[in-house]
Amino acid sequence: MRRAILSRRALLAPAVLLLSASAPLAAHAQGSYTGSLYSRYGLGERVGSASAQGAAMGGGGIGLVSLSYVQVGNPATLAEQILTRATAGAYVQGLRAEDGGGRTGDRSEGVLSAVEFAFPVTRQRVGVGLRFTPSTRLAYGVQRAGMDVRTGVPTGDDTLRYTVDYQGSGGLNTVDGGVGVAIGKTLMVGASVGARFGLLETGRRTQFLDRSGTPLLFYAEQNAITTTRLAGVTGTVSALARFDSLGGSARRLNIAATFTLPTRLSGRRVQTLGESLDRDTLSTSAKGSVSMPLEASLGLAFYPNARWTTVADVRYEPWSRFESDFSFAGYACPDGQACPANSASTFSDRLRVSAGAEYLPAGGSPFASFWRRTAYRFGGYVDRGYVSPEAGTAITTVAATAGFSFPSLFFGSRADLNAEVGQRGETTGTLVRDRYVRLGVVFSFGERWFDRPKLR
Repeated sequence: MRRAILSRRALLAPAVLLLSASAPLAAHAQGSYTGSLYSRYGLGERVGSASAQGAAMGGGGIGLVSLSYVQVGNPATLAEQILTRATAGAYVQGLRAEDGGGRTGDRSEGVLSAVEFAFPVTRQRVGVGLRFTPSTRLAYGVQRAGMDVRTGVPTGDDTLRYTVDYQGSGGLNTVDGGVGVAIGKTLMVGASVGARFGLLETGRRTQFLDRSGTPLLFYAEQNAITTTRLAGVTGTVSALARFDSLGGSARRLNIAATFTLPTRLSGRRVQTLGESLDRDTLSTSAKGSVSMPLEASLGLAFYPNARWTTVADVRYEPWSRFESDFSFAGYACPDGQACPANSASTFSDRLRVSAGAEYLPAGGSPFASFWRRTAYRFGGYVDRGYVSPEAGTAITTVAATAGFSFPSLFFGSRADLNAEVGQRGETTGTLVRDRYVRLGVVFSFGERWFDRPKLR
């Protein structure tokens, strides 16, 4: 029985955490577990950082240059700033997970998406921006039952009925600052530097039960918690080339590229084991480091006229080169030893392709009616993630996006409502399929600051 509960393989096997053949997924909805079960793997689920404009156009848009939005994700675009801008946003999400047997579990969450601030040093020539945004998140919970939930009879070689609850929370965040510089009328270049940091916490709780499901008092509850704190420096370089007047006064094309350097995170892992959640029951700690791979993106933005904008983006992250001194789900290290590259790793290279469009009926007219100055956006993307719980099966997300951008009474300020409907994973083998709906709101404020008053 102890081998069934404490086996290292059981902790790393996808079948245990993604699906228990004898426990319904409805149990997942209990507690505060709000995200995808796939966030359990590696450093968590990757989080996008597109602007409010790009989020509704497939979640890309690194080639977009706009006077109404902060584009800190591509620091080169900061060079185009005229107004001092501040942006803040959040979203709510409802998610349903389903296994191959048709059993489902529902969950919901609300999350801060990003906070950004940018201002021009020299208008449309030099700009500076600051940003806080999530990079990865863990938010999962799953239960494994050591018994047939219909009869209460222990399974396998076990002599007692028990349940094992697995949970994870936390993630990595990024705080960075960037500068963009315009070189002539065609080229803009930029760079940013900042800190990537966070806490990843995973836990396992084992309870022994009688036939009715009541915990047995004479068998102590067992809890194991692993906390990993990581921090490091990250940097991005980018460039954007713009080609104006392509056969028309308003027709133009932007080509942009960003490159985030590989990030080395130093950290400490503390493992706690005890009969309660007291962190000082029995613990061990170890230092180590994690090397996140580079991130490379290429984006196009085409403006056929003043009313239409279209974008297309591709993003690549070679997670097969991930290295860590710590074990993570999907990446196992020999006990007491550093993890060599690709050691027992099920990670694969991430590839994300997106496209979208925006329609603004008023074009460049500032005096049109409210609804004609409202922007209408739509798009979609396919994201082959770095998580591969089963060998050769990368978890793919397919989603459609849409949104509205409403003008305000204040010049330079807008309110954006975005929506995303998507599906992640599949119901073959031990995998589950996520279906989710996400609604976001972003407020963007713009004003002229630091103007030198003119003497009269």
